[in-house]
Amino acid sequence: MLYDNLSIHDDYLFSGSTTYWQSPVSGIRYPISWDILIPEKNIKLFVSTPIKQQEWSKAGGFSFNYWEGSIDVNGNINQQPVSGSGYLEMTGYD
Repeated sequence: MLYDNLSIHDDYLFSGSTTYWQSPVSGIRYPISWDILIPEKNIKLFVSTPIKQQEWSKAGGFSFNYWEGSIDVNGNINQQPVSGSGYLEMTGYD
């Protein structure tokens, strides 16, 4: 898998997004999926959003553009399947 960006830390790897969504309102390109690897804990996760359009924009009366909404998490820990859901907020993309 190829990434635009890969952050390597002492105990985990965080991929740059593998998928993007571009807002038709603001024109901002938001990352909407990532891989998270924690080798020492044998954890491999894929994080993505089930709904791409979750932007709140200046055009809608907000003071800045940002993306917030639901995410899904799938992967494995010690080769056992895991899944979950969460919430993500992203700012600073404009």
